[in-house]
Amino acid sequence: PMLVIGGRSPLMRFEMGALQEMDQVELLRPITKWARCLYETQRIPEYIASAFRAALTGRQGPVFLEIPTDVLFRKVEENDVYFPQSYRPQGRVYPDPKAVKQAAEIIARAERPLVMAGSAIYWQDAHQELRRFIELAHAPAYLNAMGRGSISQEHPLFFSRTRRNALGKADAIVVIGTPLDFRLAYGKRFNPEARTVQIDTDPQELARNRDIDVPIEGDAKAALEMLIGELEGVKADHKEWISGLREGENKVRAQMEEWMNSDREPIHPLRLCREMAEFVDDNTIVIGDGGDIVNQAARILPINHPGQWYDPGPMGTLGVGTGFCMAVHSVYPEKRILMVNGDGTFGLNG
Repeated sequence: PMLVIGGRSPLMRFEMGALQEMDQVELLRPITKWARCLYETQRIPEYIASAFRAALTGRQGPVFLEIPTDVLFRKVEENDVYFPQSYRPQGRVYPDPKAVKQAAEIIARAERPLVMAGSAIYWQDAHQELRRFIELAHAPAYLNAMGRGSISQEHPLFFSRTRRNALGKADAIVVIGTPLDFRLAYGKRFNPEARTVQIDTDPQELARNRDIDVPIEGDAKAALEMLIGELEGVKADHKEWISGLREGENKVRAQMEEWMNSDREPIHPLRLCREMAEFVDDNTIVIGDGGDIVNQAARILPINHPGQWYDPGPMGTLGVGTGFCMAVHSVYPEKRILMVNGDGTFGLNG
């Protein structure tokens, strides 16, 4: 979620060729949740409230408010201005209990369950519930985007290097708060025999690109709370499944070790990531700004806490790292910040 407030040439000079006159709202409408131009000074608080409501409800995202300069600088009587105080929902959206019960039955019967969790875990503060859920289901958890850090890498059910193989073998797959986009091969690599559950606040994301047995519209934290309630008392034990995946993780790690410890020149990306990993501690926030290098870094850097990882997201907007670093530092001035740049990003900002 992000609110961008932009200026505009004065309304009184509309279509007269004023400095930087252009239709910014129509330019930004396709890439925002909400884009508006403000025409009345006394309605500034109303429009700000509407912008935050759009940005922070449902599927969160960026919004844009354009304020022409003459509207911005005009004076009005404060008594004539309405200042919204309670303008957006504060509660969580709980899913249909019947759908949750169906999902719990799939998970309880599974022999090879798998959990794939993404950014909604961070934004909806669901990391504790996610951890409790995977422990009850005894299911391996894979994380992407801002979901990274929701489960400590030291947790026995955290996995990161065997996802493709695991998705092809799992008999129950639970996708929480991440779309079935290119990062998950549009769901095409899922075991075709697997029962599937998908949880998302945005119903447009549910069952997009492949059929889902139990699509659940709802907040990730709320849905996980309900699933935990349904699974309490279930004695899940998938040791063989878990140990097989762990063996695969160790094998991939062993293959990576050669390059992580290589002294060859030019330096191999994995060696660079190994060196960076020694810098990253619990007080470090990592900003990934690149493509391949960010994928490599995500496999090696110790990301063990919610909000410890930021990256450009599925749009691959290279070059945002410097701005991310400035924003993160303004919010967490006591934190150390590491920016991982790829060559494309460096070409833009180096």
